Amino acid sequence: MRTRFASIAALCFIGLGLASFCSASISYVSKWGSGGTANGQFDNPSEIAVDATGNVYVVDTNNQRVQKFRGDGAFLLSWGSPGAGNGQFQFPRGICVHPDGSVLVADSDNDRVQRFTSGGIYVSKWGSTGTGNGQFENPRSIATDAAGNIFVAEDALASKRVQKFDSAGLYITKWGTSGSGNGQFASPRGVAVDDSGYVYISDTLNNRVQKFTNSGTFVTKWGTNGSGSGQFVFPIGLAARNGQIFVVDQNNNRVQQFTRTGVYVSQFGSLGAGNGQLNAPIDIAADRYGFLYVVDAGNLRIEKFGDPLVVGLPDGGNASSLFRVSPNPFRSGTRIAFKVPDGGANVSVRVLDVAGREVRRLWDGHLSGSSYDIAWDGATSHGTQVPEGLYFVVVDGLTRTPEVMKLVRVP
Repeated sequence: MRTRFASIAALCFIGLGLASFCSASISYVSKWGSGGTANGQFDNPSEIAVDATGNVYVVDTNNQRVQKFRGDGAFLLSWGSPGAGNGQFQFPRGICVHPDGSVLVADSDNDRVQRFTSGGIYVSKWGSTGTGNGQFENPRSIATDAAGNIFVAEDALASKRVQKFDSAGLYITKWGTSGSGNGQFASPRGVAVDDSGYVYISDTLNNRVQKFTNSGTFVTKWGTNGSGSGQFVFPIGLAARNGQIFVVDQNNNRVQQFTRTGVYVSQFGSLGAGNGQLNAPIDIAADRYGFLYVVDAGNLRIEKFGDPLVVGLPDGGNASSLFRVSPNPFRSGTRIAFKVPDGGANVSVRVLDVAGREVRRLWDGHLSGSSYDIAWDGATSHGTQVPEGLYFVVVDGLTRTPEVMKLVRVP
């Protein structure tokens, strides 16, 4: 149900005076939500999506609405009410953010897809009840690729399939029938598309994930029934992030991580209501900054997880009396302020990308004990502007180990 996002899951920083983090396990960050009908509360939350600026959208199924949050869980707005009119819902379940910024909702019991602005304003709809091309029987999950094509998974007695539409909602093709063979489905409940355009379907009652080309040709599959690594009991939500596929293994109360060919990598989560624990999780979304958002349906909340390197680093605010970055996130430029201890020091100030490569060296030399403020215009050492995404500012020489902070560039 998600588009593609960059990742830092496999990055390694070695030789910075920090611990080495190479494909390390996922760490709990935060949570929000409880049961109810008020803003920020949920009644049977289903799918989740994240937009390009890190805003989070949650389908609040039994409350017949979509809620929008900041990435830190702060409530922004909601839309929807029970019904079949434009902008109304009957037990919506699927959601994704289109490359054009619009929000697509699988309005399951109305057998249609509705399109909204990111502010919740109704734009258009398509679909009607039936098994014909462009019709739906219980559309459950929705995703887009980089070109704007839209994929909808249906799970009904008369329709076990995936339909592909163009950006405007015009039918292109379909695949899938009921069964357990390659390309068949017992219950297609989740869909995700990777950055190469491959489509992944959680074939829930067959306890497996199937991978297809963008046009629906079967490629591979993985998973069997069980609780071991790489096994599933009711796999459902999916997210594709930088060559990694995350699968919500609902009845095992965990999320499993795989390569795009189905090789098991790691897992996180266990049954419970504590931080980082899960109770019947149902979906997952990934943002471009390395964070994962899990719909912890049984606990009526959203949990946010991240790679340990990112989770453990300050974001540039008030984390250090020696080192600050502001504004952060930034658009056109930012400033790195730091204090050199009395007696002076040899100081370097660098910006690194998520692969640990130096983007720009802003200072490298001796400084006397004083306060300094260095501007960075967002350009590399070659003068080209860096794209939006996650970076790291490293100041060496202030203490025995380098000072490191996250820095995010937004559109």
